[in-house]
Amino acid sequence: MKNRNLIQSAGGVVVRKSKNKFYTVLLYKNKGWVLPKGRIEKGESDKEAALREVYEETGIPLGRMVAIKYLGKINYLANLSKPIPKTVSYFLIKTDHQKLIPLKNEGFKEAKWFETNEAFRKASFSESKGIILKAIKEITKN
Repeated sequence: MKNRNLIQSAGGVVVRKSKNKFYTVLLYKNKGWVLPKGRIEKGESDKEAALREVYEETGIPLGRMVAIKYLGKINYLANLSKPIPKTVSYFLIKTDHQKLIPLKNEGFKEAKWFETNEAFRKASFSESKGIILKAIKEITKN
């Protein structure tokens, strides 16, 4: 039985390579540095929602991103007016695009590329750190 109060979201660990280093996007919101993510809209797949949300929150054009691997789900309680369970599906997304435009009307004050190991350290939530670690393992396989 599905929980009607469950928030289902999708997001991405967006990476780009420059001079043999990988960089990852983090967004700054009132609670700290977070990965781009958002609610899945009716009729969207998890992957489609992840790409759309990354585009909306970072300004990276959809045509400049490729979701290359599913990284897994995280579950937590969203602190809205009352705690509601939230599930976020994350994808490893590659791009060559550099310019970032944070979605200010959603409360994002900044969008920034960090060297991926630094992004791991900067991420404000342990769940995000775990997903970034999975992405690091994927991009360093070779």
